[in-house]
Amino acid sequence: MGRIVLKNVVAAFIGALVCVPLTVLFGLMSFWQAVQVCGGVSVILTLHGVAVDWWRSRRPKR
Repeated sequence: MGRIVLKNVVAAFIGALVCVPLTVLFGLMSFWQAVQVCGGVSVILTLHGVAVDWWRSRRPKR
């Protein structure tokens, strides 16, 4: 379970590091707005990824 959570947290962190500069670079939002939006999306995607990976690990292998 710990590896599943760590993998998804790292992926979300990398996604946020890419999302914030691109959003600011294209002038879509201010820096702090971009941090909030990208951070919120990252949290949602992390929770979703953990749930999906956990569900897959619980199902019996065929």
